[in-house]
Amino acid sequence: MKEVVYKNLKSIAQESTSHAVGSKRILLKDAECESMLTQAAIGYFLKGDFVDKHSHPSMEEYYFFTKGKAKLTIENIEYSCEKNTFIKIPKNSIHSLMAITTVEFIYWGIAL
Repeated sequence: MKEVVYKNLKSIAQESTSHAVGSKRILLKDAECESMLTQAAIGYFLKGDFVDKHSHPSMEEYYFFTKGKAKLTIENIEYSCEKNTFIKIPKNSIHSLMAITTVEFIYWGIAL
């Protein structure tokens, strides 16, 4: 039988993000699947939390915002992100994220 991953959010501990801003609960890591997924997680940022400009040369990122409001800047274009907003960040794109209010989002990283 293929490996099924089954988790309840209540049982997943919160931890710091790799950018040391906000926190996350990791739903799935690359070692748990056969695809090019690097991570699927739920992110939590407090009002004012900010991830400075950076890029990922070998990864796309996908965000789905479930609560709050944030500003995501990709290649100097600002996007307003709030509940029910989905956005893809292409590989090698310089981007930053700022929480306008407390925000919650689901995100995925896919290696290319």
